[in-house]
Amino acid sequence: VPFIGAIVSMVMDPVRFWDKQREYAPRGVSWNSIAGKFSVLVTDPEMVRVVMNNNGDDSFKMILHPNGHKLLGDNNIAFINGPTHKQLRKSFLNLFTRKALSVYLGVQEQRIREMIAKLKEIDGEFELRTYVRDLNLITSQSVFVGPYIRDQKAFCTDYLELTLGFLCFPIYFPGSQLYKSIQARKRVTKELTHCAKVSKARMEAGNEPTCLIDFWSQRVLEEIQ
Repeated sequence: VPFIGAIVSMVMDPVRFWDKQREYAPRGVSWNSIAGKFSVLVTDPEMVRVVMNNNGDDSFKMILHPNGHKLLGDNNIAFINGPTHKQLRKSFLNLFTRKALSVYLGVQEQRIREMIAKLKEIDGEFELRTYVRDLNLITSQSVFVGPYIRDQKAFCTDYLELTLGFLCFPIYFPGSQLYKSIQARKRVTKELTHCAKVSKARMEAGNEPTCLIDFWSQRVLEEIQ
């Protein structure tokens, strides 16, 4: 479709759209026009490495999605390249040591056991998909920001609203799905900012890390010192 490209078919049936796009890429590379932007789909691992290593203002730019910049912000790590991106990646090394991974594993196991216990109390048949979705949300949040979220139910609702912004047209006005998703992103960002402040205070006090943001705060504090 002129001007808007293939975005209609992508929004209406994203699974079928990307399946068809893969069929256009027998050698691992295909392209399309999405919302007027030239987009490349790469499925070959070696070619993915080439594209990622040449990500910059004068070559390929990471877009993720037509609504990506609006939903995630221009300063999201996915849209940063060059020395700044390398420095950010370097700060992540402390997040995936054996000690850190063992902490995450314990948190995940606890949440999974809690969900299994909850499912055992249900009589009769039930739809499992909703519980699996909730489990994914809870385990992810617990691993990333531990106990610092003040209202987990509200945070989950906002996070799901945010993700819907990746399944809608890039049309922004009050009442549209993109508008609702951006407002949800602002609330999510505000809550994560609170989590970062609490984590920083705990790490400054010498407490042991209990989640990913703790290990990150610990690393940043070490670099500042």
